[in-house]
Amino acid sequence: VSGLAQKLKQGAEGIVIMLIGLFLLVNSINIPNNPIKQEGMANVLAQAKFVPIVMSAGVLILGAVLFLKQVGGKDKSASLTKAEWTRMGVVLVLTAAYIFAAYMFKFMIPTIVYAFALVFFLNWKARKSWQIVFFAILVIALGLYGMPLLINLKIPML
Repeated sequence: VSGLAQKLKQGAEGIVIMLIGLFLLVNSINIPNNPIKQEGMANVLAQAKFVPIVMSAGVLILGAVLFLKQVGGKDKSASLTKAEWTRMGVVLVLTAAYIFAAYMFKFMIPTIVYAFALVFFLNWKARKSWQIVFFAILVIALGLYGMPLLINLKIPML
């Protein structure tokens, strides 16, 4: 039993990630279907639960891969530097502020501000300012206008 306990301890991070993925998947599946139906494949893509299901399934699969690698001794536990913890903390704070702002002030303005803030923060050392602005505008245009237009989805902007 101690060998099994050791293997489970080695793969603990993978287990945690799998549990998070499973939790997210169950909650994603429980998102109600959109009341307005689309034609064909667009109906699948336009569902509010489509992206959360895909992402949570991905988290679950990646957790399983991590678990298998750790148990097999091919991957060691991650250790983050202080800079990485700070970076992660800033992203979490930005995301929490976005969720709060989107709840309080509708959708469009908080989404634009969040996209610019996130793209700028994640790239400010590695890219020139004009590249960051260009990429942020591209992300916003595709996210707010391109994808909804592609799947004929009406997003309440303001």
